[in-house]
Amino acid sequence: MKHILEYIHRPNKTEVGVGTNTNDSYLKLSSTIENSEMFLVNQDEKFLHFQSGKEVTFKAIKYQTGSKEYRLTKLGAVRTLFDIECGDELIFRREVSNQYIQPFFEIKKFKKTMFYPSSKGRYIIIYPERLPNWKEDGITKITVWYKGCKVSLEISFIERKKARLDSPDFTDFYSVSLAGNELSKQTYCLSYQKDEMHFDEYDKWSFNEIKY
Repeated sequence: MKHILEYIHRPNKTEVGVGTNTNDSYLKLSSTIENSEMFLVNQDEKFLHFQSGKEVTFKAIKYQTGSKEYRLTKLGAVRTLFDIECGDELIFRREVSNQYIQPFFEIKKFKKTMFYPSSKGRYIIIYPERLPNWKEDGITKITVWYKGCKVSLEISFIERKKARLDSPDFTDFYSVSLAGNELSKQTYCLSYQKDEMHFDEYDKWSFNEIKY
């Protein structure tokens, strides 16, 4: 019987370097996999990229001080090599065995528009230029599918300012309503599926164990 671990990570805007001046480049991993065998901790490990056959190096680190985050580091070279965007999926797979078997990963690209919650009910929108009839400084109205129903999505410009004092660029902030109701403070994505736009809540990660 084979035992496969599969971790799917959907990087946010900070992890792909959008609107940040940090030199750090890593994925903040889910705490649900900390005690699994998904990644070797505190050592470099080569993963085979499924689509290209190239080997890339990652290093998983568990920080015991400060935020005590679990991170997958050395993302910078991979991010540049494969042009990773918000909304893409990084899928890592490892076969659990008595012998070492090289893990691999693949990247699924979707060209989504991402909606990230900010303060005071406002949203930061990444890749808004992909929306039809996009009005950067005005109001954009489009029809989308949401939970099986066609509803109106309305995006209204609020202001343009730096998200933080040390931010390298200015950020546009928007109010977003769905079927006349303001969005809850969650991350959402908008994607094309069979020539129609679908608006969905967006989970940052998922973890699966596959036995067969």
